[in-house]
Amino acid sequence: MLTLSRLSVRLPAMTIGLALLSAIVMGGFSWYTARSGLISAAQDRLQLAAAAHRDGIELVADRLEADFQAVAAHPQIVSNFPDLIETLDLAKPDAVALVEAFRAPQTVEARVALDGGGMSTMYARRHVKVHDVARKLVTKPGYADLIFVDEAGRVVYTTTKGADFARTVSDSDLARTGLARLVERLKTAEPGTVLFEDFAAYPVDGAPAAFIGRAMTKRANVAMGTAQAAERIGAIVMRVTPTLFDQTLAKRNGLGETGQIFAAGADGLLRSNPPLNPGVKAGSSLAPLGIAAERIKAGGNLAFAGADGPHLAAASALTVLGAPWDVVAEQSEAEAIAAVRTLSQT
Repeated sequence: MLTLSRLSVRLPAMTIGLALLSAIVMGGFSWYTARSGLISAAQDRLQLAAAAHRDGIELVADRLEADFQAVAAHPQIVSNFPDLIETLDLAKPDAVALVEAFRAPQTVEARVALDGGGMSTMYARRHVKVHDVARKLVTKPGYADLIFVDEAGRVVYTTTKGADFARTVSDSDLARTGLARLVERLKTAEPGTVLFEDFAAYPVDGAPAAFIGRAMTKRANVAMGTAQAAERIGAIVMRVTPTLFDQTLAKRNGLGETGQIFAAGADGLLRSNPPLNPGVKAGSSLAPLGIAAERIKAGGNLAFAGADGPHLAAASALTVLGAPWDVVAEQSEAEAIAAVRTLSQT
């Protein structure tokens, strides 16, 4: 009887114990599988966001090149470019007064509005025709300035008449800028080749600047003949600010309250203004965001410690007119996998 009594207790207890163990194991396995799936889905969502914005940036870069080519080939620009070079001679007595007259307005908007109409100089008369085309260009967000540089490196025209106007790219504060590097590269480039210089510090407007440019030529008669040859006379350059790409990267659809998109260059510096970090600007290091540049260069999914806790991110590589960039989509881990927390509590 004692044996049977013990068996009658042990067998049900063992059955119930095995059932509970099975339920715990299966429940735990199901929870782990569901959690892994939700985390993977969150990472995939960030990858898709990074890829979509990468494609958007590429479209913006293509439009930038097309707009620049259209302006560089505009008849008013082509026909008046040589005359602006020839008529702005700083060695002439009236040149300083001319430059001061164009720089006189106190705001960028006022200087852009000043076309030179009413001034009696030949430079001003040519300036009116060029300026009408150029100021329409700089009304577009991110298109900061149109610049003419002669073969000696003199800046003979800018739409905004900033600190670079009537200067030489070899001057101390311009010599290490993207403008100077681009002008030097264009000297050996094939005519018609468009080159791009990535964002870097520039002493105008206080914002990082990128430059896109091409060489300009004019037809010159060959000595003792009637044929004409193309003579290189300088370069036309457009200055671009991060605002151009911010319009695309600021779109945060599907990334909740904590998600954002930004771009970084091969130097580990930001190429855009992160929409949720107003204190961090384009041209700054990634460090204030908590991300190591090396992690982004590796691409794919990554995690990092943000100011508000752990974050998940995904990086997607691209080239912007030949310059290597990475687009990063990131979101706080707490928000990205909120469903995982709910499942865990359940």
